[in-house]
Amino acid sequence: MQIAVYGSGYLGTVISACLADFGTPVMCYDEDVNRVAAQAEGMIPFFEKNLKDVLRRNQRAGRLTYTTELSALVERAQVVFLAEDTYHYIEEVALKVARAAARDTVLVVATPVPVGTAARIQTRLCAAGCH
Repeated sequence: MQIAVYGSGYLGTVISACLADFGTPVMCYDEDVNRVAAQAEGMIPFFEKNLKDVLRRNQRAGRLTYTTELSALVERAQVVFLAEDTYHYIEEVALKVARAAARDTVLVVATPVPVGTAARIQTRLCAAGCH
């Protein structure tokens, strides 16, 4: 199973690293080319014990890759984790990912969000003719 993670901030990086460490192929996405390049080199702007080691191990094993292209992210993914560090644009992110993803792709909102956000996302997806 291919897993995708939308977001490479603290939350997305930890989720990506942990899922890859279970042996699952994970592709991590961010629009920021510099952030993606830095993480692909193992440089992260925050500290989490052993995270750099986990990242490096999974990058070397080919289980953790990075992209700045949304189509590459969702092309093969069966599950996409929406893992932004803040919830402010999570509904728009969900719509953008759903439009690019295959019909049977599962979207997981991993970002901490206010109550009712998932219902609003579902309503907007149905109204937009997405999944």
